[in-house]
Amino acid sequence: MGLLPKGVNNFIIDSETGRFEVHIDEECDEKFESEIHYTKNISGYLSYGKIGALSGIQAQELFLWFDVKGINVDVPSSGLIYFDVGVVYKRFSLSLFETPRECVALSDRAPVISEVRVLFILVFSIV
Repeated sequence: MGLLPKGVNNFIIDSETGRFEVHIDEECDEKFESEIHYTKNISGYLSYGKIGALSGIQAQELFLWFDVKGINVDVPSSGLIYFDVGVVYKRFSLSLFETPRECVALSDRAPVISEVRVLFILVFSIV
């Protein structure tokens, strides 16, 4: 399963509590149906069909970034996975996560102005 990008260099799982920590080489972004951002340290709690109390992953919706608080698979045969971003669940096809993907390191990207800042500039320049 490719919920995490390639580049995991260390991980810890407490089999009693389900708590896990994953460390990747560097912060990076992946593009699925929307963009997903991974920090260097990702943690949460594993249980059947879900990951809870997740930290270290963000999902982009329109021009905003939301912390992914959990990941759920309600019915494995449905072929769907849900990212809980607090205000809404983002639905993805499980097939997008069949294998770990290469992640684009932030240091490899050209510097860009924050999308939110660009949106505010556009809105205020019209007014």
